[in-house]
Order: sequence, then C-alpha cells, then structure tokens
Amino acid sequence: MSADFRFKRFVVSQGHAPMKVGTDGVLLGAWAEGGKRILDVGTGTGLIALMMAQRYETAMVTGIEINGDAIKDAVGNAANSPFAERVEIVGSALQDWVGRGFDAVVCNPPFFVRSLKCPDEGRRNARHAETLTTSDLVGKSWDIMDDGGRLSVILPYEQEGTFIHEAEGVGFALSRIMRVRPMENAGCKRIMIEMRKNVEIGEVEEREMFIEKARHIYSEEYKNMTKEFYLDK
Repeated sequence: MSADFRFKRFVVSQGHAPMKVGTDGVLLGAWAEGGKRILDVGTGTGLIALMMAQRYETAMVTGIEINGDAIKDAVGNAANSPFAERVEIVGSALQDWVGRGFDAVVCNPPFFVRSLKCPDEGRRNARHAETLTTSDLVGKSWDIMDDGGRLSVILPYEQEGTFIHEAEGVGFALSRIMRVRPMENAGCKRIMIEMRKNVEIGEVEEREMFIEKARHIYSEEYKNMTKEFYLDK
C-alpha cells in the first residue's frame, strides 16, 4: 500500500501508523455528526479528525492517540492539511484525558475482543479492546461531553446490542443507527451508532446501506456519502 492516501482536500501519509486508511474510518468520518469541539479517539493517521474538520468548517478538532508511530503520521497530516489551525493531535489515552466541553466524540475503536491476536504490537493494540474497552469509551465520553453531545462509533454488526446496552447504562440515549453491508446481497458487517447525552429521543433514525453493487462498482448512497472526499468515486 502506498504511504500516501490522497483525498480531495488533504493527504493522509501512513508510512508509520500500524493501521492504514480503511473503509471503516471513511464511513464514520462521513457519517458522524460534529459540533464546535470534536474529539477523535484513537485517531491513528488522523483520517477521521481531518474529515470532521473538513465537514465542520469552524470546529476545533482534537485527535488523541497512544501509538507513537501513528502520532508521527497524524501530526504531519494535520500540519500539512488546510485545517492545520483547527486540528490538534495529542499523545494520550482516553482514560488519561482531562479536557472537557466536547459536543462530539467519534471513535473507530479497537473492537476485536475475542479474535486471534496479531503478532505486531502496534496493529494488535489498534485492533483489540485491551487498550480501550467499551466501558472506558462510554464512561469517559460521558464525563468529557456537554449535554446534548453525540458519541458516534463504528463497530462489527454483532456488537450492536452490547454497545448500546453499555452506553445506555451510563445515561446515553440511542439516536441514530446505520447498518452497513459490504455488497448489495451480503449480510450486515458493520454498524454505525450515535448516542446522545441528556437528550430525549423520540423515534430512533435507523437506516441501512451497502457499499458495492459489484466489485469496485459502488452504490449511489456510498458515493454520495463520500463524494466530498474520494478523488475517484
């Protein structure tokens, strides 16, 4: 894979980060709602932070990351972007974060809880829930978020019930769900979930989409969702 991934308005260099640009991050960055202050947890290369900065033109975006190699890429990517004055990359675990006042928290979390572990430590920490559990994510997000704030995540489809149960347990209310199928006739593989803090939710917005009609032939919904980012879709 090339060390650089080029989007319309920014470039993601990824020569150091253990986890490269992927569809999950692009989906969440295009779908999640933002605000005036946005926190991207486990920012990796800085992809989602940069996408949120592009979509929310006055937002201040902070990306936090614990992997030193990923931080190198994220810092450079933020500095070289058109959003450099509004995107800050900080080496920190969410559990150690002391800032407050966010109205949006986004996270493409380490979600492989019971799978075989990758021998590479950087990829292992990025992919497994040892460094950031669901309890850590929802509990700390609640603490640092203003009332009305949004917590948005992308997860394996099978973890829908568990995540919602834990988030509701600390007080969040489910507001939006997007179920994602990789192909038109395939089953759901990913789910994007939005939870709100101290907001009464009427009817939950539930939608479903697929990414490809056939190999490299993308659905209209996916193309519309990502058209402000991808060069060739």
